[in-house]
Amino acid sequence: MQNSSTAVPVFILAGGVGERLAPLTEFRPKPVLSFGGTHQVLDFTVSNCINSGLRNIYVLTQYRRDHLNDYIRAARLKLAQTFGSHSGQLVPVPPACGRTYRGTSDAVLQNLSLIRSNPGQHVLITAGDHIYSMDYRPLISHHVASGAKMTMAAVRRPASEASAFGVLEADGDRVTRFIEKPSRDVLPADGNVLVSMGIYIFRKDCLVDLARRSALSETDFGHHVVPRLVRRKDVAIYDFSSCAPSYWRDVGTLDSYFSANMDLLGPRASFDLDMNLAWPIVALNDPGTVNTAGSRISRRALVGPSVIRHSIISHGSCIDSGAVVENSIIMPGARVGRGAVVRNAMVTEGVRIADGAEVGVNSGMDRRRFAVTPGGIVVVNTSLRRIAEPRRSFTKAAAAA
Repeated sequence: MQNSSTAVPVFILAGGVGERLAPLTEFRPKPVLSFGGTHQVLDFTVSNCINSGLRNIYVLTQYRRDHLNDYIRAARLKLAQTFGSHSGQLVPVPPACGRTYRGTSDAVLQNLSLIRSNPGQHVLITAGDHIYSMDYRPLISHHVASGAKMTMAAVRRPASEASAFGVLEADGDRVTRFIEKPSRDVLPADGNVLVSMGIYIFRKDCLVDLARRSALSETDFGHHVVPRLVRRKDVAIYDFSSCAPSYWRDVGTLDSYFSANMDLLGPRASFDLDMNLAWPIVALNDPGTVNTAGSRISRRALVGPSVIRHSIISHGSCIDSGAVVENSIIMPGARVGRGAVVRNAMVTEGVRIADGAEVGVNSGMDRRRFAVTPGGIVVVNTSLRRIAEPRRSFTKAAAAA
């Protein structure tokens, strides 16, 4: 390879609003959402970069970027403690004064000066809202060997899910067709298809040329840049499905976020955060965790005599005596009161579930009070606390009404 991985700068796209994750993203951007009780979503991409020897990391921020700035400050300290002098630099990059990032490619190309200032000949672009463990070095090597102007990482997913992604076809190592979020009627009825992971590696001269030639309306990689380069046969494919392990989840919707959290649970978890000690996914606000009865329970959660099954109990949360929590996520700082029942739910940060209250028991009541996902998961959000009268169960309040 012409350049060591340390010479490849990384741009992490972390500026989106995350509308499909509302109400979780009402007050914070999705890259810093709690995940697995101990981590935040962006921990995965940052850890993959550091473990891969990538040292120049730029986080492109926009929506609620103060939260991302706080995250990056904490991350720098944690990375320095974990990796010492090899931790590199982690830099937040907001839009220039008076401007906005209008899309993924626009965000990168607005920072062409940073690209030009790095000595390497290639640039890695990845997303800040995916859950996975990946060594980027084989991807970089594959890209350089291919001679392509751009290489995109892909993974196989069921055709039934593919309409949420960019779908591609390949001939050998070249991508021959790419459709961003196709309608279901153009996809096969069953089986697996290759979908884009939102991870691209470009030759630097290609990005410089794109910045010079792109029309002002061409602001997005998936909708504009990738299809044009595919037509010119300039895009190579890196099939991550052939790697082991190859777990990857886009947590862009409430149901996918919930499912990815649940993938951590049980004796045969789909994704084990502690599986590979040589490839640590660093929790940048690490409170520690224990596995109990198929659940992940933070050591900082104050758990009384209660029943917890197949759930994630985050740091700083509290489960009071006699509570029942099943198939749920209790986020940092949330509290489940004495004798309360919470099933098939996400209780967001800072929410208080009243003593004796019931969530996930009466679907009609849940839908009147809270957001409920297409998959039936109840989202109990901070902004809805005022609906529940203090010190009374939701059930009693409904009966009184």
